Amino acid sequence: MEHKFTHFALLQDESRQQLIRSGLDIEFFKGFTSKGLLLHSHDVVEIGIILSGTGEHTGEFGSHPIGPGSVCVTHYHQAHTYTTDGIDIINVYLDLERYRLPTLSTAVRTVLPQWLPLHPDVGHTQRNLVQFSVPDVLQLKGILRTLHTEVHSTGIGRDEAIEHLFATFLIHCCRHWNGDSHVEFLPHHSQRIETVRRFIDNNYQDQHSLEQLSAQVHMTTPSFCRAFKRHTGETIVSYRNKRRLEQALLQLRQSDVHILDIALDCGFNDLSHFNKLFKTIIGQTPRQYRKYWRQ
Repeated sequence: MEHKFTHFALLQDESRQQLIRSGLDIEFFKGFTSKGLLLHSHDVVEIGIILSGTGEHTGEFGSHPIGPGSVCVTHYHQAHTYTTDGIDIINVYLDLERYRLPTLSTAVRTVLPQWLPLHPDVGHTQRNLVQFSVPDVLQLKGILRTLHTEVHSTGIGRDEAIEHLFATFLIHCCRHWNGDSHVEFLPHHSQRIETVRRFIDNNYQDQHSLEQLSAQVHMTTPSFCRAFKRHTGETIVSYRNKRRLEQALLQLRQSDVHILDIALDCGFNDLSHFNKLFKTIIGQTPRQYRKYWRQ
């Protein structure tokens, strides 16, 4: 199927205004239909939760089937569309340049960046279609309906309620995140590379050599490096550095740990290299980034 492409800032003006104010909004769509002919993108993260109905979620690099319980994550400026005769869907719109994530445990922080992009410049090819399933979608629906009410309220304790409910939503998704859920849709040669990509995601702080990584899939190092670049759009070193930076972003937002200790914990052995890389990719020094989120 040939797709056309457009860019949508957001679907509704009300959501745009709410995102400008707080960086978070939620919309409900009942009986949504689409022939899937028009790829579109957003300048924020979109998390679509399918409540009922079936169809396909399509991006520039492939399609995934969707059904009740499917969670479809579209990253900043990623083109996508749905093909369906009718679905009920909840869309969560998230601008992480404005929204302060709730305080999360180390275990949750480790999983979260594997499915939720924390910055527009830390994406990669295999994140064009991030998708997984939750078994109890009605529970998630209840959480998001209450969150929607709080986001649009002005009552006492609003901010605390939003933080609690959104933390519950993120924890729920992290519990059911399965990074291998899309592997079956990849060509066989890509499945081999994907196992290494997932290994790096789960062991980003370790110092594995290129030879050790290529040995996991029984390839020569040069062939493996070329295949990894085709699969992710990144070199192995760049990919691993960005996974480490994602963890650093979370720690800088949510902790008072010294920057040197954060760099070491995330796998960087040299503070000056960490500072330079952070400034190059994120556009601020780690100290400036932390100060911004403490204002």
